[in-house]
Amino acid sequence: MIQFADIAAFALKNAQLFEKSQQEIRDRQQAERTQSQNERKYRTLMENLGEGVCLIASSGHFKFINPAAIKIFGISHDKLINYSIKQFLPEDQKKYFQEAIIFVPGTENNEFELRIRNACNGNS
Repeated sequence: MIQFADIAAFALKNAQLFEKSQQEIRDRQQAERTQSQNERKYRTLMENLGEGVCLIASSGHFKFINPAAIKIFGISHDKLINYSIKQFLPEDQKKYFQEAIIFVPGTENNEFELRIRNACNGNS
């Protein structure tokens, strides 16, 4: 009888652990679906925004460029992604850019605005 009780308790414990792991899997899958939906909303917003938006690495190279920004720069996305923002900045803005990058090193939320030169005509 004692052996049967031990086996039953072990089986019950395993069933509880299995149910808990299944719930954790469902929770993780729901979180992944929510994240995926949020990423699609963000991408749609960025792609349809009338303002030019770029994400720039601390090196100055473009990580993301929305269609409005591509229009501003006057260069195709495939070419622009290989450029550094520094190539489009007037001299006075290059120093500002470097200071902005140094101001909050290592963060992803360092926002600032820059005046750029259009690649096609060189105007700001």
